[in-house]
Formats: sequence, C-alpha cells, structure tokens
Amino acid sequence: MKKNKQLKVVMDNIPYVGMLIIGALTIATSFLFSTNGIIGALSYLLYGILGSLWVMIFVCPYCHGYGNDGCPSGYGKLSAKMVKKKDQQFFAQKFKKNIAVIVPLWIIPAVCGVIGLIQVFSWLMLFLVLIFIVDAWIILPMLSKKEGCNRCPQKNQCPWMKKKKM
Repeated sequence: MKKNKQLKVVMDNIPYVGMLIIGALTIATSFLFSTNGIIGALSYLLYGILGSLWVMIFVCPYCHGYGNDGCPSGYGKLSAKMVKKKDQQFFAQKFKKNIAVIVPLWIIPAVCGVIGLIQVFSWLMLFLVLIFIVDAWIILPMLSKKEGCNRCPQKNQCPWMKKKKM
C-alpha cells in the first residue's frame, strides 16, 4: 500500500516537473542556446524548485495535509521537516497570498517562446511552445484538479477548488 501511495505522489508531480523541463528547454531555445539562454533556463529551473519550497514553507503549514500522508503532492510531509504547523483556519488566506509567487512559472516560457518565434521562426520552437502550453495550461491543471486536488484533505477550504468543484 505504501508503494502505491508513493507512486501516486510521483504521478501527481510529473506534470509540474515536465512543465519545468519543457519550460527550461523553451527558454534556452528561444535564446538560441546562448549563454543567456542557458542561464535563463537554469534560473527558471531554480525558480521552479524554489517556488515549490515557497509553497511548502508559506502554504503547507496551514493545510490539513501538513505532516501526513493526506497530502497528494507529498509537500505536506516535506513541509513538516522545515517549518512548524500553523493555524489551519488561515489556509485560504495564505494560499491566495502566496500562490502568486509561482504564477510566473506558467507565463515566462510561453512569453520567451513567442518572442523567440517572432525573432527567428523554427519548428522546434513552435513545438516546444505548444507542448509547454498543453502541459502547463491544460494537463497540469486538469490532472491536479481531477486527481491530486480531489484527494486533498484541504479541498473544501481551497480557493482554487472552490472556483470549480469536481
């Protein structure tokens, strides 16, 4: 049973990791793999990792899934190793306030890719932009809401799930 839970955690994180990898490739390609493009791609990857840590530090401590197996992403257990539990009644407020920190992860590669396409069209760039958009804007939110969010112990207080009950 434990392996099944671990597999679900891995599966819940694959679209996000995919978004970061495809986003980094999109950024590097949009800058024609120049030094700036490589630095931009690595910075984006670092931002994605730090964004996850931000959520673990500033949102997860307020969640019912903090420190237990109830958290679909596995962030709750990691959060418990970094920060102390906080008052759960403030979850929605902390979620709304802190989620904006990671929103640019969904925008930066698309903008870089479109600018790259305008400057020097390539089929590879077009493919990367389209794959990024499909993963980040369609697959990741759809799977998150359908799978991870539906198993989340905090879903009834989550501002994201309240918008569209599944």
